[in-house]
Amino acid sequence: MEDSELIDTQKVLEAVGNTKLGVAQIRLQKDNFIRTVIEKRVEEMIINPIKDSMRNHNFSPKIVDSVVIDGYIIEGNKLRVRIKSEFEVGGFDVAVAREFGTKDHWIRPRLKKALHWITDTGQDAFSKGHVVSGLPNLRLIHNTIKLNKKTLRDTIKQDMINWKNSILRIKP
Repeated sequence: MEDSELIDTQKVLEAVGNTKLGVAQIRLQKDNFIRTVIEKRVEEMIINPIKDSMRNHNFSPKIVDSVVIDGYIIEGNKLRVRIKSEFEVGGFDVAVAREFGTKDHWIRPRLKKALHWITDTGQDAFSKGHVVSGLPNLRLIHNTIKLNKKTLRDTIKQDMINWKNSILRIKP
C-alpha cells in the first residue's frame, strides 16, 4: 500500500468518525433545536405581524400583549401551533370580539350604578345601560396565519437543513 492510499484511507475513516459524531449530536440536540427554531420563527413571522396589525387597528395594548404562543404539536411533517389571544373584561372576551366581531348589543354596568366615559368633546357621560354598535369581523389572527404559514414552514425547514449541514460539515 502506498503512502497516498494510506493517507486517503485515514481521511475517509476520520470523515466517517466525524459523521457518526455529527449524527449523534443531531439526535441529542434535535428536540431542543426544533423548539427554539419554532418559537423564534413563529414569534417573528406570526406573532409580531399579528401584533403590528392589531396596533394598526388601534387595539388596546392589553389585547395586543395577550397574543402568545400557547404550544405546538408536530405530527409527522405537519406543525400545528396554537396562538392564544385572550383578554376579558367582566367575563366578556374582548380579544375574541375584536377577532370575530360582534353585533350591536346592550351593555349595562356590572359593578357600579352607571357606566361612565368621556365624550369626544371632553364631557363626562353616564348611562344605566344602552346599545352599542357592533365591532367588525377583522380576523387579523386568522388572516396573518393564512398569509404567512407557507413562508414559516419553508423557513423552519431551511433552518433545519442548515443546522444539520453545519453539524455534518456539509457545504451548500
